[in-house]
Amino acid sequence: MRTIPTRPSMGMEITMKSTGKKLLSATALSVALLGAMSVIATVPFAGAAYAKNGNGGGNGNGGGNGGGNSSEARGSDTSKSGGANKGGSQGAVKKSSGSTAKGAAKKPDTTVKAAKVAKKPSLSDVLGAHPSELGALNAAHASPNAFANASPNSRVGRIAAYAAAVDGRADLLAEYDLARAALEGAAPGRDTGLIDADLAAVATDLGLKQEELLALQIDPVLNADAIIAKQLEIDGLVAQQEALDAEKLAAAEYQALVDAEAALREEIANQEANELSLLEAAANKPVTEGVIAAVNDLLGLEPVEIVVPEAPVPPVVEEPVIEEPPLEEGLIIEP
Repeated sequence: MRTIPTRPSMGMEITMKSTGKKLLSATALSVALLGAMSVIATVPFAGAAYAKNGNGGGNGNGGGNGGGNSSEARGSDTSKSGGANKGGSQGAVKKSSGSTAKGAAKKPDTTVKAAKVAKKPSLSDVLGAHPSELGALNAAHASPNAFANASPNSRVGRIAAYAAAVDGRADLLAEYDLARAALEGAAPGRDTGLIDADLAAVATDLGLKQEELLALQIDPVLNADAIIAKQLEIDGLVAQQEALDAEKLAAAEYQALVDAEAALREEIANQEANELSLLEAAANKPVTEGVIAAVNDLLGLEPVEIVVPEAPVPPVVEEPVIEEPPLEEGLIIEP
């Protein structure tokens, strides 16, 4: 059986055509809207702001005034304008970045500079005294020629006396070492007072013996043996006298060594005080340890350390035994 297709009615055809037109219009409008949204999405912030102020198009005017084509065209103009603004914005950003980098390069790095450049210590930092504290002692800056020709009472001359005292420390200590060695190497002697007492006793005996000898010599023949004996006694006393004189001389020499050692030891003990008095005589301000160190630095002095030596222990001295000369055999000495 053959089926004959039926033709739709007129009302249905009109309805279908109207529906198709509406679908096409809706489709075209959707495409236009999507295109506009795509263009707007690609416009940067500056372009969007430009379009918002009415300079770039869009904003719904194209849809109302000419359909999708007009909106698309204006959207293209807006895209171009936005592109131009984008380029300008990027240029401004690049220019700003370049300016910032250039400024950063010119700005000094104080942290690195402080680390590389060390502060040179001043005289007050090193020695503990500011140059203003030296006052008149700044004359230590004088030239060697000025020191050589300075008057002893002048400022430079007084500073020179101080410098000589400080520089003489080494010589003083060396002199003391020699004196101490000589003292320890010498034989100790008795006290000179004891020796003088013995000498006085011997001199008295010697005087008596000499008077006795003179009495015997009145009759030398009769008193020949007595005269010989008396002469021997006198000779013995003379020998004792000479020994005592030698002992006294040795004791005096030893005492001189003792006195020299004691004097040098005392000088060493007073050395720093003497130096201070000399420097104070040249100064017009208080002399502190920092001032002393500063002056020594200006003068190029390097004082050796002062250590006061201990006094030596006095040695034990034994009394000398003086033997009398032996008498000749067969000689009888009467009392």
